[in-house]
Amino acid sequence: LKEIRMENNLLTGTLHGPSISKSMPHIEILSLSDNDFSGLIPGEIGSLSDLRYLYLDSNHFFGPLPGQLAQAAGSRASSSS
Repeated sequence: LKEIRMENNLLTGTLHGPSISKSMPHIEILSLSDNDFSGLIPGEIGSLSDLRYLYLDSNHFFGPLPGQLAQAAGSRASSSS
């Protein structure tokens, strides 16, 4: 599984980090925009080494961006420069 696009589906609840990292270890695109997810963004998303695009906009997430996710984004940005 390389790509999941589930935008604008009225999905609710929270994202469970361990489930994402176990069930989609090689995901490249994860798009969950325009739903009703809430809670914290799980740090485990940052451990998805093949993830290139992450779309979580227009949901109800709160709290800081997980450090693991921010570090992953920073290292990918510097390696692509």
